[in-house]
Amino acid sequence: MYSETPKVPEIQDADKPEQVVEAEVAIHPPPAGVERAEKVQAKTWLAIICLGATYGCCQGINLIPLNVVNVIQADLGNPFLASWIGTGYSITLVVGILVANSLADLLGRRWFIICGGILTAVGNIVGATVSRTSSVVVATSILGFAQGGVTCTIPAASELIPKKYRGYVVGLMNLCLGIWSMSGNLVGAWASLHVSILVQEQLMMRATTI
Repeated sequence: MYSETPKVPEIQDADKPEQVVEAEVAIHPPPAGVERAEKVQAKTWLAIICLGATYGCCQGINLIPLNVVNVIQADLGNPFLASWIGTGYSITLVVGILVANSLADLLGRRWFIICGGILTAVGNIVGATVSRTSSVVVATSILGFAQGGVTCTIPAASELIPKKYRGYVVGLMNLCLGIWSMSGNLVGAWASLHVSILVQEQLMMRATTI
């Protein structure tokens, strides 16, 4: 039996290098397991940066109330409900992860990410304007559910780029959480130092004027 001669695709404009490369690949396909070198476009990197910013903001800012539960309890009272600040957050986080990652393949990740960002804004507004511990529990529960939806950003970003870049991109996206943690500690230390000094100076000035 004679082997069939491979069909060479017609090239309308052989001066274009892209068409020549595609024709060569069609005639001589690369071995299995070898990935073609793909150039990532600028708009793709911009989309990945937006996904990383969404992931970092929605995930990192939600960690703030959990680290100051004692301060919230001392300010608003009700120790029993204060213990539910972290518990409610953890429960809704698990529910959000299960719902988002189960339905994302069917409905798409886009709206889960958008809704997660909207719920994060709502939860932070509620948490910043409350005067009761129960309202703080509601706010952190909203933030937990929102954070579960935003976890779709990791697989969404991974699907936009070749395999050789995925580890770096996912690592940088998780590094955004470290930026929130480090900046929070630095800002908190600066505020506790300088604000206390300003308060003491104001009290001393008032004492001298009395």
